[in-house]
Amino acid sequence: MELTLPDGSKTTRTLIVDGNMELVVNLAYQNYAQWQGRYFTTPELANAAISGAAADPDGDGDPNLLEHLFGHDPRSPARDGSGVWAFREGGQNWLGYRQAAGVSDVSILLQTSPSLQGGTWTDVAVVPVRSGEAAPGIDAMKVAVPASASPKLFWRLKVTKP
Repeated sequence: MELTLPDGSKTTRTLIVDGNMELVVNLAYQNYAQWQGRYFTTPELANAAISGAAADPDGDGDPNLLEHLFGHDPRSPARDGSGVWAFREGGQNWLGYRQAAGVSDVSILLQTSPSLQGGTWTDVAVVPVRSGEAAPGIDAMKVAVPASASPKLFWRLKVTKP
């Protein structure tokens, strides 16, 4: 079954469970404006303090641009904590994060620092890798963190809208 969304894009998704067909509708969006239109009213869209990329209408600490990237509802505080985590795999340090499938209008930049003091962050060129599906419509992504001679190293992902 093919569905046409209000923005004109199309989405199809089916899931077979125990031999029965079950339709799962995934209201996919690919850019920030589509995401805003899904969650905010016309008056709210005109108010950057509510619908702007830096706004946090649910007060969970994730600004709207991160909510868009993670595929979260900006009006419902994140129940599962941060959408970013650190792990070690195959002798390599990684930062993992959730990304709504199809999100194409954000830039992800890894930054490292030997301290948390301002102005000490260094940009590191990375290529995000899809490592699986975290949930329906949500990709699990990861970026490799380079080794460091520093005894301690802080990492963060900087997310921007070009």
